[in-house]
Amino acid sequence: LPNEFMNEIEEDDVHVEYFIGFEVIDETLGKIGTISEIDDKTENILFVVSGENNQFLIPAVEEYITEIDDERKILRMDLPIGLLEI
Repeated sequence: LPNEFMNEIEEDDVHVEYFIGFEVIDETLGKIGTISEIDDKTENILFVVSGENNQFLIPAVEEYITEIDDERKILRMDLPIGLLEI
């Protein structure tokens, strides 16, 4: 998760589960869906994002996150082209 976000809060106060319920908006594609769960079974933590007709696995990595809006529960991301097609 972005260091700037982590620096604003104490380490013990946030877990990746905090983002469940956040709406994911991509800079290019627009609204992707809502984070419905976290998949931490692999080496990389993934956001499970439920869209209108699909479910997407998106890596929870700093380089994709462009903005975190806590008040409106929006996570803005800049995803690589083709990531959602995998």
